[in-house]
Amino acid sequence: MTLLQAIARMEGWLEPDSLCRINHNPGNIEYGRFAVAHGATRANGRFAYFPDDETGFRAMSALLQAPTYKGLTVAQAIHRWAPPNENDTDRYIQLVCQWSGHAPTDSLADALMNDVFV
Repeated sequence: MTLLQAIARMEGWLEPDSLCRINHNPGNIEYGRFAVAHGATRANGRFAYFPDDETGFRAMSALLQAPTYKGLTVAQAIHRWAPPNENDTDRYIQLVCQWSGHAPTDSLADALMNDVFV
């Protein structure tokens, strides 16, 4: 499983009736300028709605490659992606790393290298 797939799984992607599936938004990206620039067509609550799964995955990939995430480790990136005020971030990091085969200390850029949408 790739890093993007592992994050999507953590966000509920494997559940057919989850908000991220309904929104074609595997990373639960919030609606705003970034999401619109990467294909979001509207908001569904605070989250972006993309026209299809591929567009949602491409937006997720683009966000993880944005300057905000540059130079971070996998753990640092997940801490930013899924902050402790909304998530069990330590568990999130543990499961994403377990599923993707990456260590928390791996470079995010290196971890994304084998992803389909990079």
